[in-house]
This record gives sequence, structure tokens and C-alpha cells, in this order.
Amino acid sequence: MCAKSAPMKVVSRFLPIDNARDTQVRVCPGAKALARRTLGLAQLLAGRVFSNLWRIGIPNIGAIMMFHEIQDDVIGQLRTGCSPKYLEHLIKYVRSRGAAIVSIDDAIGLLAKRSQKKFIVLTFDDGYRDTLSRALPCLEKLNAPFCVYVPTQALTRTMDAWWLALRQIFKAHDTVEIEAMNRRFECSTLDSKSTALREVCNWIATDFRLKTDLQPTFAKYRISMSEIVNRYFLSVAELRALAKSPLVTIGGHGSSHEALANLPSAAVHEELTQSRDFLEQVVDRAVDHLAYPYGTPLACGPREFTMARQLGFLSAATTESRPFYYYCDPVRLHALPRMDYSADFWTGAGAADCDESSPSLYADVIEPDHNLR
Repeated sequence: MCAKSAPMKVVSRFLPIDNARDTQVRVCPGAKALARRTLGLAQLLAGRVFSNLWRIGIPNIGAIMMFHEIQDDVIGQLRTGCSPKYLEHLIKYVRSRGAAIVSIDDAIGLLAKRSQKKFIVLTFDDGYRDTLSRALPCLEKLNAPFCVYVPTQALTRTMDAWWLALRQIFKAHDTVEIEAMNRRFECSTLDSKSTALREVCNWIATDFRLKTDLQPTFAKYRISMSEIVNRYFLSVAELRALAKSPLVTIGGHGSSHEALANLPSAAVHEELTQSRDFLEQVVDRAVDHLAYPYGTPLACGPREFTMARQLGFLSAATTESRPFYYYCDPVRLHALPRMDYSADFWTGAGAADCDESSPSLYADVIEPDHNLR
């Protein structure tokens, strides 16, 4: 699950404050942490500068859009995804503004040539089953290509989908105790449940290692992680079926969905190579594109960008929330920005399930100020 101030919604999501880098480098731990945090803040500031260029009239050429779950009942799922209707209206709106929906491969070509063709890339993270059951029929009807980034432990049913476990708890209970936070949430309405879920997720976001502290809570509420993963994520057979569509590109998303910046270099290398090998065997085609789990400046950085390039990925996407700009924007194919349009869960602004007449539906998608016309 990913999060999203305006228009810089995504970068506030998951920011671990102490990213354990390669443990073989012997430096003062305090200085090391400070250096990492300083680098992360510098990247964050640079992202904010770029994300606001449209305000001073710098035109852009396109954007990569990021989605997660496609839900029939967005509000009932505590505003953590978007509806098929929202997805369909968004694509129609983008095209009405003169932008083409292109594959990730075509986008890389346009960026490399510095083409002025306006484009949008649709991407879906995590390999949810509803990408096949809800997104694919919509996108086939509209003939819209898209990329799906899949963590392989979702397929093997061994991934820690802690965000879905939390959602299940809050959906089922009006009083929820999170012992690690020393908090009790009274949440009898869907709005209060959504607010409480967001608060817990943002607490974990301060340091991803905190997610292990949720295990007593999961045990208390009798959460079966394997059952949750099996319910929500594609099986191997379903991924093969999805990959058969000529509209679909399958990309890597690591193995475990861990923030790569928290891992030593050898583990990052293993995450990227083993997951790619697994996916290529499943879909019987090359897996050339990658999305970093969580994708924020403190979840991935120069080490990961360099490794992705050295391992032969043609592109790798972050969650730096901005479009691409003419002239002034360097093409960083292994640190691509992406903008989250799946929901407003992280800002508390409400679900992305309103109809096409609502002014909030496209307020942060492709505005006239963005020059995508």
C-alpha cells in the first residue's frame, strides 16, 4: 500500500528515519544516520521544487500514474483504493486533454528522444487480484496499456501485507487497541475507521521496522496473514492470465515488499534479481521494468538507482509525485517520478469514488495549469 501538500502527495507517505545501509561500511552510526537523513531531505526538497514548476508556467510532457486496489466499494474499504468508474473517467478525461495513454516502454522511448508528445502511463502496484478482475476489463474496453509491478512473495503467499491486516481489524471492530502505540481507537463509523487506520499507518511510516511490533495486535485479533494474502493478491495462474493481454507489461517490485533502503546491498541485489527471475519464469517474457517498494526518498536512493541500472532494468519508478517537464528536467530512467491517483487516503481528503461531474475528481490529475491539453 502506498500513500500521498498539494500537489506533492506521495512523498509524505512512508519515511523510515533510520535506513540501515550496507553494514560493512564502518562509520559512526550517528553520523551515518544523519548523512542518510540529510540526503533524504535534500531529495525531498528537490522533488518539491520540481513538483511546483507548473505553478510558474513550466510546461510538462506527461506523467506516470500509480494505482493500487480497484474496489467496487471504496468507502467500505476505508478509502484505500479507487473505483472502476473513477479509473474509466480519468482515462477519458486525460485523452480529452490531448494526452495519449502509452506503455512504459513507449514512454521510455519518448523521454529518451525528448519528444514533445504528451503522454500518460498507467501503473498498478502489488499484484492485487482486482487488477485482473476489475482493472483489466475497464482498460481493455478503453484499449489502454498499463504496467503491473508485482512483489513475488505476494504470489508465493509469504508477504507481510501488514496494511491489509490493519484494515481488516478496523473494518471488523469499533474499538481497536494497538498496544505498540499505547493507543485505543474508538471508531464506530467508516470515516472514523479510515482516520484511525491512516494514523496507525503513518505511525509505522516513521520507521518501517515498527511493523514487526504489530504482531501481538495481529495475534490478539486472530489475523491470518496467509489468508489475507491469498484473498487479495493474484495467484501464479492468474498472473499468467493477466500477462497474456497485449496491453499488459509485467514489472518487478522486489520479493518481500520491504523498503530496499533498509536492507544491506547483498539483500537488495537478491530482492531484485530473484524476483525478476521468478516473474520471468511465470510470464515467459523479459521483466525490464521495476518499481521500488514504497518509493519515497528514504525508501530508495542513489544506491538502489545504480543497482537497478547495473542489473539491466530499463526503468525503475519511485513515488516522487510530479510529472515530467520539458527542457529543465533531467531524464532519470532509474528514478522515475510517479503520481498517486488511487485515492486520497493519505491526506484524509476522501475517497476517489465521486462521479465525473465532481470538481474534486480531476483536481489533481491533469489540470489546465499542468499544460496537458
